Amino acid sequence: MVRFTNMPFSHAALYDATNREVIEAEKQGVHVTPLADFVKKAWRLLLVRPSWAATGPGGQAVARGRALIGKPYDNWGLIGLNNPDKYYCCDLILKVYKDRIPTDEPIPASSSSEARFYTIQGRRIK
Repeated sequence: MVRFTNMPFSHAALYDATNREVIEAEKQGVHVTPLADFVKKAWRLLLVRPSWAATGPGGQAVARGRALIGKPYDNWGLIGLNNPDKYYCCDLILKVYKDRIPTDEPIPASSSSEARFYTIQGRRIK
């Protein structure tokens, strides 16, 4: 996917540090992958903890992610036609952190040119 989209990263997932697992949405739907397996299949990997996520318990996000395990994958969400009962990778992350994201934090749509930029510790990088 990285080579196809020419983007630095092509997937987002939620890390559960307690269980050393990753909660992710792929073609088989929302599921759990052991951390070691997730790392093996990654072409490029970056662990990001948004500055706004550091102020509260990450366990709430993990619990929300675990509650979504088994939900189907949203193929159309990648082009902006989201189905509220299905999830693609970035949509999953936004769902579990939705109430924690500051209203002034720009969140790009996956189909916009702004999706090429990522915010890390309050700095926008390309």
